[in-house]
Amino acid sequence: MMAKGMTVKLLVCKECGKTSDEERFYSCTKTRCARCENNRRKIKYHSDSEYRIKRLKSNLSSRIRNGRYLITRKAYDKKYNQKNYEKVRQSKKKWEINNPEKRRMKVRRRRERERQLAGSCSAEQWSHRVNYHENRCYYCKSSSKLTMDHRIPISRKGYGWPSNLVPACLSCNSQKRDMTEKEYRQWLNENNR
Repeated sequence: MMAKGMTVKLLVCKECGKTSDEERFYSCTKTRCARCENNRRKIKYHSDSEYRIKRLKSNLSSRIRNGRYLITRKAYDKKYNQKNYEKVRQSKKKWEINNPEKRRMKVRRRRERERQLAGSCSAEQWSHRVNYHENRCYYCKSSSKLTMDHRIPISRKGYGWPSNLVPACLSCNSQKRDMTEKEYRQWLNENNR
């Protein structure tokens, strides 16, 4: 509402060219009417969302590329570890001495993974497995103290059913690490053990 005797200031919109009073213009710039300003904002919002989508796609493709990089990096690390077995072993031992808390956490996480395995083996089932293998190591046939070994390791999504468990002496079980049974036998043949 206008009071008596007040003059109305008319402005021309730069977008549509229409003339209207000052109250109908966007308050900050006073160059566009409210309708043109709202249309401009909608267009800007849509272009921003398109930009976001493009950005997400580029991030996804870079993650895939990095995933490929990680796979090749793992293969490289595996080869390096095999060539420099003693050096890697000593550095791991040194790390374990310097980081006892982290080592404990690593062991704890492994045990937690073991507890959440698919399948389980009772003491009776385990004793039947040991008797089936004549109280000998499944790999080297020695009769020293036996431990429970997973043919398909837990780290490789192995399971806890008795069919995946075999008795192994402590040295074979620790040498096997995260190898499958086939890989370990190959390793034994290559190293003449």
